Amino acid sequence: MRFTTQVAIAAYVAEHNGLTELTLEDCRDQDFWAELPSTLTHLRLVNCPQFQSLPPLPATLQSLEVEYCSGLQSLPNLPEGLTNLRVEQCHGLKRLPALPRLLRKFGIKTCSAVTALPEFPRRLTELQVESCVVLKRLPKLPRMLFYLRIFNCFALQRVPELPEWLNVVELCRCPKFTAVPRLPESLDRLKVEDCAGLISLPVLPRGLTVLQIYNCPQMTRGGLRIGKLAIDVR
Repeated sequence: MRFTTQVAIAAYVAEHNGLTELTLEDCRDQDFWAELPSTLTHLRLVNCPQFQSLPPLPATLQSLEVEYCSGLQSLPNLPEGLTNLRVEQCHGLKRLPALPRLLRKFGIKTCSAVTALPEFPRRLTELQVESCVVLKRLPKLPRMLFYLRIFNCFALQRVPELPEWLNVVELCRCPKFTAVPRLPESLDRLKVEDCAGLISLPVLPRGLTVLQIYNCPQMTRGGLRIGKLAIDVR
């Protein structure tokens, strides 16, 4: 269910105790709600700039997406059953709470005040970190990670050690990266773009099928082991 006015939200929630999905968009006042439905599994907040905090999240929640909430200063404790978390364009947010152990997908984008991220849970399979311009380091990557995208992180100093089951890696617009760690044999796709400080790549896995390198002026192209690859270098 999707709402754009506080009156409509309050009336509907009061009448429907079994609500499972809720989208709030363009809401200017957070005082109308004291608690969320205890049956809620999916919550999405879009363009609610006056929200400074959220009420406690129900234990049933599986997916939380918060976008363009520039006034948001903190998130409440995340439910243990949460499997998807996306936070985007929340410039007032400085840090995140502990990530739940069942989380599988995590994306954080354009959160300009975030300087550090909490430890990643062991079951995480997809990670996207984009435009967090003051973020200096990432925690250890979990063993089950399948997809990794790091984009537009100007202060990030290095790429963490890559887990052995990783399938896709995208490293874009991270000028302080000078090297990439050992690539796992499971890797299928590698994209490196606008990494001005990157000098070389490690040995490429035999199973790699797509290699894309764009605008990396210091990249040494000689000496790469290339098997049966579709290579795009610009």
